Amino acid sequence: MPASPPIITEIRHALVANPGEAEALARADQERFPDGPYADERDALLVAAIFNQHDPLRARLEGRNYLTHHPNGRYVDFLKKYARATLPPSPAPR
Repeated sequence: MPASPPIITEIRHALVANPGEAEALARADQERFPDGPYADERDALLVAAIFNQHDPLRARLEGRNYLTHHPNGRYVDFLKKYARATLPPSPAPR
């Protein structure tokens, strides 16, 4: 497995001790590289950072964003189980 990029390592290290910093790092990277090669992991770490701030509703909403952008992502099962994230309903046919 290739080494993780520095930003992913920074987010992981801040995840428990300073989840607010982990969220800020993930959001900055998300803004800079929305579809970068590590977007799947970064976006899952973002959900975990929010969850670690004891904000399950916001984590669930961010988990929904994850599922929308990464429907076949590596962390789908984890986010569905632990963040109780669900896909948004499909628009009604017209």
